Amino acid sequence: MATLKSSQLYCLIASLGLGLSVAEASVAISNMPLQTGSAVEPNILFIIDDSGSMMWETMPDQLTTHFGTDLNNRYAMWMFPRVAGLFGSGDYNNTRVVRFAGNTAAHFRSPRNNTMYYNPAFTYQPWSNADGTLMANSTPAAALNHPLGGFGSRNLTANNTQSARWINEDGTHTSESQTFFPAVYYHYNGSDHLWLESSYERVEIRPANAPFSGHGREVVYADGTRNRTDCAVANACTYEEEIQNFANWYTYHRNRLFASRGGIGRAFASQGENLRVGYGTINKGSSTIDGVATRTVVRGVRRFAGADRDAFFHELYTRPVPAQGTPLRLALDGAGQYFSRTDSRGPWGLNPGFGTEPTIEHLTCRQSFSILMSDGYWNGTTPSGIGNQDNSNGPLHSRPEGDPYQYTPKAPFADGHSNTLADVAMKYWKNDLRPDLDNRVPVASDSINPAFWQHMVTFTVGLGVQGSIDPQEAFAAIDTETFIEWDDPTTSNAAKIDDMLHAAVNSRGGFFSANDPDTFAKELTEVLNNIQNRQGSASNLAGTTTSLETDQMVFQGRFRSGEWSGELWGYDVDAIGSEPRWKAGERLNNRNWQSRNIQFLSGGEQKAFIWDNLNATQKGWLQSQALVNFIRGDRSFEARENKPEYKFRNRVSILGDIAHSSPVYVAEPENRFYDRFQWTELNDYRTFVQQNRNRTPVVFVGSNSGMLHGFSAETGEELFAYIPSQLLPKLSALAATDYFHEYYVDGNASVSDVFIGGQWRSVLVGSLGRGGNMLFALDVTNPADPKVMWEFSDARLGTMVGKPVVGRLNDGNWAVITGNGYNSNNHKAGLFLINVQTGSLIKYIDTGVGQNSLDSSGRTLSNGLSQVETWDDDNDGNVNYVFAGDYQGNVWKFDLSHSNEGQWRSYYRQGSTPLPLFTAENDEGIRQNILGGVSVAADPDTGKRWVFFGTGSYLSNDDPASTDVQSWYGLIDDGQITSRAQLTERKITEQSLASGRQVRAIESGDAVTNKGWYIDLMVNGQKEGERIVNQPRIIGRALVVNSIIPDTDICNPGGSGFVMAIDPFKGGRLARNFFDVNRDGSVDDGDMMSGDVPVSGVGFESMTGEPLFMGSTMVTPLADAEIVEDLVDTGTRRGRVSWREMTN
Repeated sequence: MATLKSSQLYCLIASLGLGLSVAEASVAISNMPLQTGSAVEPNILFIIDDSGSMMWETMPDQLTTHFGTDLNNRYAMWMFPRVAGLFGSGDYNNTRVVRFAGNTAAHFRSPRNNTMYYNPAFTYQPWSNADGTLMANSTPAAALNHPLGGFGSRNLTANNTQSARWINEDGTHTSESQTFFPAVYYHYNGSDHLWLESSYERVEIRPANAPFSGHGREVVYADGTRNRTDCAVANACTYEEEIQNFANWYTYHRNRLFASRGGIGRAFASQGENLRVGYGTINKGSSTIDGVATRTVVRGVRRFAGADRDAFFHELYTRPVPAQGTPLRLALDGAGQYFSRTDSRGPWGLNPGFGTEPTIEHLTCRQSFSILMSDGYWNGTTPSGIGNQDNSNGPLHSRPEGDPYQYTPKAPFADGHSNTLADVAMKYWKNDLRPDLDNRVPVASDSINPAFWQHMVTFTVGLGVQGSIDPQEAFAAIDTETFIEWDDPTTSNAAKIDDMLHAAVNSRGGFFSANDPDTFAKELTEVLNNIQNRQGSASNLAGTTTSLETDQMVFQGRFRSGEWSGELWGYDVDAIGSEPRWKAGERLNNRNWQSRNIQFLSGGEQKAFIWDNLNATQKGWLQSQALVNFIRGDRSFEARENKPEYKFRNRVSILGDIAHSSPVYVAEPENRFYDRFQWTELNDYRTFVQQNRNRTPVVFVGSNSGMLHGFSAETGEELFAYIPSQLLPKLSALAATDYFHEYYVDGNASVSDVFIGGQWRSVLVGSLGRGGNMLFALDVTNPADPKVMWEFSDARLGTMVGKPVVGRLNDGNWAVITGNGYNSNNHKAGLFLINVQTGSLIKYIDTGVGQNSLDSSGRTLSNGLSQVETWDDDNDGNVNYVFAGDYQGNVWKFDLSHSNEGQWRSYYRQGSTPLPLFTAENDEGIRQNILGGVSVAADPDTGKRWVFFGTGSYLSNDDPASTDVQSWYGLIDDGQITSRAQLTERKITEQSLASGRQVRAIESGDAVTNKGWYIDLMVNGQKEGERIVNQPRIIGRALVVNSIIPDTDICNPGGSGFVMAIDPFKGGRLARNFFDVNRDGSVDDGDMMSGDVPVSGVGFESMTGEPLFMGSTMVTPLADAEIVEDLVDTGTRRGRVSWREMTN
């Protein structure tokens, strides 16, 4: 079996020049989205049923008690005579064994009736070790009676002779010696009564009876997988294969406890180390656990790694089982009391079991879960202090931000019964388990669980039991508040199982019941994956058009940290924030992976991404066809499937996280106002626009599953995907079972209409962003069937976090114009000009400013050029100047105004040495990084050209904690600016609460007489780490930008932020309001601050992405994946308004 671990990939990636670390002076870019913070490991207490029925080799209970409910007389629990003490000193006596021939034998030894018995349709595997490997296969001639040994063995290949109390046909039993062949099962042929041996085919697993076929072995699923993966020939298992499967079943799965242990071990072995796991049993009495008398808990929660991981598996596989009942209510109550501990050795401590820190340091956002597993119907003593919890009000819970919450009885939770298991679950859900801590438990926007206070979520798991209520309907009722008739659980066994479901519904957990070990393991794995989900988004929005037609849409990329799955949601513009029209990730999950159109470039040729199209080197990187299929979306070898050949990472979704790549929309060609230019190719352009007016609308976005995707804008179906070739060597990391997070196609793209090769084409140009140092271009003239044009890499090209732009140069060629990004080979800032048609380098303009540069505080800084902006100075449609900022705070102006590329260079120079237009430093002499790029506009009153930008970095793990003062700048481009002393300072004069949200005012100002203005992002001298990492834009009469304020609190990594709007050429506040602050549907005097001061900025309770303006609506994406709409007065009538720009 191949189990991928990320450590196995390091040497390979390093040998390919894709080093995992960069030079000491480099920008230490975080390998995960910063707004997710450091992962806060959830608490999970797994509670196993250790009642006496777990020893039984029959299931369900109705089968066991068929002859009567008197367990001292007529019952059937055992399929084989066994040694005493197999489950500990308190297990049941070895009595009442089902015979190997006759009606009773046929009934009990058929998986049709006894779901615990050997089923030839399943592949039985050994138990999992803590590291995910499997224990040894059982030996058929000496199959261990206990997986860990110590209790003898059984020869499954020959007749056995043993004495036991053998069950007779009437349910009585006779003590005698019997000779039997053990490797036998019965297959029901459906012809007659279930209790007649003649209704069954008896199968003895002997060499003479091979090959073994049918009976479920023949089942093949739609994805090509089959039940029996251990047989080389489908539906024709050899004797060796079949007897091995039977032996593995006998040793590892023949009773309820062994089967449960196998499924639990398999599920937990597939998990990483980012959990804190504890172990409990339902019959464990009170004892001291981590310093406190505790019921249920055997081992308190510990980080699921090293010796503590091993200890969990040791308890799971070795703990004795007493011959006792099923006190589920007491067990769950014990779990709730455990999670109510406040001491530092308890489950909320930073180092549970050993912590000594003050309790105020306990994390306020840690989530706690119990998983309660049982094979039967609860009984036993009622816990104290329960009553009818789901039919009584809970306390009122408040939180630092947002509305309070109080549970009030309603459907589907409330019922008229007291002291149920559901009541226990509700008690520890609706009450704050840590009232001394702030309430910051994360709540996903699409979650059924509104609880932000410290609480316990309960998942319940049934083994071979069924209730009367459909779990899907019960959980769906949470959203619809549909009434569910919960019967009194004391009245029937089915009602007790429904009570397990009710407990999960009350606590917003989950429920499943499984009849076989394979389903049990898969479902439990899904529970563990569910627990780790947390939703967030750092992706911006993209609007589909510049007008407000009824079919206009907005697209948002999303991700869930921990599992690192992604989504792209498409909203109708009049339904933003409600249910999306489609979810692309869901559509992709429901699609046949073999039908996906995934392309890559190899040897200059576009090819389908399948194993047969890879060359020898590429096959070495990808390792196997199974891994290629995994990348394509095949899930048959994910760890939860427990296949012997491969064990790949479990995925919740095929689509990887969309963290920083913003969606790009391609439909009919946009009006780029080319008619104002005197180009000879303009007539052809008009024809091009007309011919492509009805082309298929497609949304392109990059994901960290290694691809640029093209989704239908109308349906969300994936039409196309492309894997850049630079990513092929590291695709295998995606399959590693200990995968954490890596970036792949994480950059932004732009789409332009260009005249190349004698014709007009639509071209998409994108980058890998944080995923690598490569640019690529696709011909998207037919958006539904793109063609890869070229890929470009250069040692001077680093990590690009900006968007490449395309423009027409003064020599008539069309070029990709982009900054070189961060962490290039020489750490200097430079500008790339790349031929759009061929992907060849036209020119690289080096600023010469790199890693040896120091700021005035003496710090060594790496460098790289960020997002660029182009300018057409003579209105001929060609790029004359390019402006860009770099990581060291320099603003550069590049001169491309000549037709001779030899004269393209930095505009400002001292001799041949390039000089910046300006260098941004705060008043403490600390350089201010320019990450978000610059914008350029002309003052309509003076004709002067202005350059606008903000400062600050949000790239490395150290960035969120920085409180260095950052600023917002407006510079007049009419000569070098040597210091901030040449600029006019504007201040944030006031910040207060209005209509429930933070607002701020920036001082007013007349026309600037200096060389520009700046605003330090401080209020009353308080340095809160506010910064600008997006590009400012002219929207109507205003200059608009969003700022972010990271929070260093691990439990509030989403931070906060503002969207600000000011007069671009004065740097002061606007003369009238821009924002509908009170959200009354109009922008008027009611939106003023005190003293009739117009609002210059509105605050948000999460960090902001770049807002999208659609007419009079501002749509702001937030780091917590929310989307907020605000009415604004842009000073224009409709549509999206921009500044004077000529780039595509």
